[in-house]
Amino acid sequence: MNGKGNGRGNTLHVLTEAIKDMKRYYFVLMDSDYNDLGALIPDGSSKQTAANRAKRWMKENNVTSAQLQVNSMITDNLLEFIDIEL
Repeated sequence: MNGKGNGRGNTLHVLTEAIKDMKRYYFVLMDSDYNDLGALIPDGSSKQTAANRAKRWMKENNVTSAQLQVNSMITDNLLEFIDIEL
C-alpha cells in the first residue's frame, strides 16, 4: 500500500451523502374512490410538508376529504396512505 488508501471509503461517504440529499417520496392526492385529484405536491423527504401542501390545495379547491398516497422514489412501491380531513 502506498498510504493513500483505495478510495472506496471516500466514495461510500459521497454516495451516502448523495442518498441523504435525495428526495425519498413522491405523493399523489386521491379522493375516496382512489382517483388522482391532480394536486401538484412536490417530491420530497418530508411527509408532513407534503400533507401541509395537500391541505392547502384542498382548501383552495373545496375538497374536504382526501388521501395522500406516499410512494418510494427508489422502489416505486406504495408505502402508506395518509387520510386528510378539513
